[in-house]
Amino acid sequence: MVLNAGVGLQRWEIAVTTKVVSDFRRRAESLALEEFDDLMQDCLAHWIVARRKLSPDPDALPPVAYMAARVKAVVASFMQRTSKTCCSWGSP
Repeated sequence: MVLNAGVGLQRWEIAVTTKVVSDFRRRAESLALEEFDDLMQDCLAHWIVARRKLSPDPDALPPVAYMAARVKAVVASFMQRTSKTCCSWGSP
């Protein structure tokens, strides 16, 4: 079964998150300063919430593309939040 309710993260989920976070960290200098494990944890926590809304289908393939898109959105949101707080230090 691809998505087992009540079961921890599967290897493919960790692999997808690792790849997406690594790709973003290579391209964005601001993310290079962030802890890799913290970004992974944040992305995986968001994924666990999103995955609960999916219906488990034992015959379906893993929703890799959907997960990658969700993780990319989380990282992009994180980058926006940190750039706003970073650049607002000198603002009155």
